[in-house]
Amino acid sequence: MFRRALITDEVSQDPAEGVRLAQRFGLDGIELRSAWERQPHQLARDQVRALRRMTDDHRLAVCAVATPVFKCALGDRDAIREHVEILKRCLDTCGELDAPYARVFTFWKPGAPGAPADAGPPRPWEDVRSAIADRLAEAADVAVDFGRRLVVEHEPSVCGSSATRVAELLERIGHPALGALWDPGNTAYDPAGEPPYPESYEILKPYLWHVHIKDANRNPTTGTLEAVALGDGQIPYRDIFRRLLDDRYAEFASLETHYRAGGALTEETARLPGGTAFSAGGLEASILCLRRWAQMLAALGVEVPEGDG
Repeated sequence: MFRRALITDEVSQDPAEGVRLAQRFGLDGIELRSAWERQPHQLARDQVRALRRMTDDHRLAVCAVATPVFKCALGDRDAIREHVEILKRCLDTCGELDAPYARVFTFWKPGAPGAPADAGPPRPWEDVRSAIADRLAEAADVAVDFGRRLVVEHEPSVCGSSATRVAELLERIGHPALGALWDPGNTAYDPAGEPPYPESYEILKPYLWHVHIKDANRNPTTGTLEAVALGDGQIPYRDIFRRLLDDRYAEFASLETHYRAGGALTEETARLPGGTAFSAGGLEASILCLRRWAQMLAALGVEVPEGDG
């Protein structure tokens, strides 16, 4: 059975709320992306220690630290140096929390949905692939120095926007401290149209160390994709969970719903998650998604708490 977690800032900027919700639903851990209005590299040491006490007291693992590293322009050398320093601080936080993985990206993809306007001029994938691989390999070497590993997330706002592209990078690099983070929900947003399942799963399966869970559906009026409650979208999560069970995937899957009970997140807010505006409405949304997750697993013969009572 794979292990389950939630990303705490999808619930609240107060990580204690995320920890309590994780315990209520019988989850195995949490994932840290922002807390107390700060990203992981901005947390004070006493805040990191407080997080460690919370998770230890509730017997929860910290499965990953979701960093913003390499959500920057590939051609901006100063930004890359800054992000390497951010990575080092995040890896230090990983060590304090005993988190095995830090999540990283593959640089803004100019003109892509969610990428900032100042991301630079568009360039073909074939022209940037080698440079991205070099930067990731260097980052993986840094992670080894801290005794941690990196997971690369495919996301439509960055150059490695698909499972195919992330797999290309990982195969090219071949670094033992570098693996994949599969987010089937992200594939739905990628204009390249890579099918979320089974295609993107099969592509990343040889490198798979971590999974994010979110669902999305196309608004019939606007034609745009919107985050929805787990099970209400176009991602076949029951099939996905069955496959993870059948393949004996034993790492973590973290709920990253992006769905909000009080209204959709703006593109600007979702681009670099964090802060009160991002977390608002997330508690109710996460409760609904966790209940749906438990029900899907129950239908597959796996009984987990549904959070009632």
